[in-house]
Amino acid sequence: MLPLDIGFVVTGVALEASLLTPPDPVGLVVFGFSGTASRHDARSRRLAELFERDRFATLRVDLVTPEEEGSNGVPADVVATRLAGVLDDVVARGLDRGLPIVLFGCGIDAGPTLIAGARRPSRVRAIACRGGVAVPPGVLEELRAPTLFVVGSSDLRGLKLSRAAAARLRVAHEVIVVPGVGSHFAEPGALDELGGLATSWLAAQLRRTRPVTPVEVADPMHLG
Repeated sequence: MLPLDIGFVVTGVALEASLLTPPDPVGLVVFGFSGTASRHDARSRRLAELFERDRFATLRVDLVTPEEEGSNGVPADVVATRLAGVLDDVVARGLDRGLPIVLFGCGIDAGPTLIAGARRPSRVRAIACRGGVAVPPGVLEELRAPTLFVVGSSDLRGLKLSRAAAARLRVAHEVIVVPGVGSHFAEPGALDELGGLATSWLAAQLRRTRPVTPVEVADPMHLG
């Protein structure tokens, strides 16, 4: 099954995206890309495939334009505004098909993902992030969606930031620490493990009818 290329216009900026809806989906996961990665990268496509395999529709959105990619970067607040606008347009155009929407942010894109989730509490059912990220004061306290942080045990900065962020949340959340993995999950098997952990957790949140107790766990699986 091939994804459908679609476009969005948010605050006058044209953004490109790819949408794929598998049979009988359980939800729609939105990936926003604003850093060195894009929706066309092999790792981005692989992560989306893992979600699709577990019956999530996927929307991969490039939140910066080709012209902006060569600049010094777009501020996180601007990226978050674009992602929030995309969510509004997704619902207005019926692209979500009435499915619950979840967000996934990797690395530098985790910050804008969390900010957008806080700004659209009625649209976002759950959030998963790879690694830790500094988030402006007040954002995490306002978040209403259950939130997962998946971080490698070798990513000391990411561990510190993830734990600090989790401590500020007032909603159900979890920090999963994957042994022997660094900040980019570049080790053999690490990306697939990340996808498996995230899809299982997000699917569980969509099935859940009551809050869960915040916890931190170490993933017991060993990477191959």
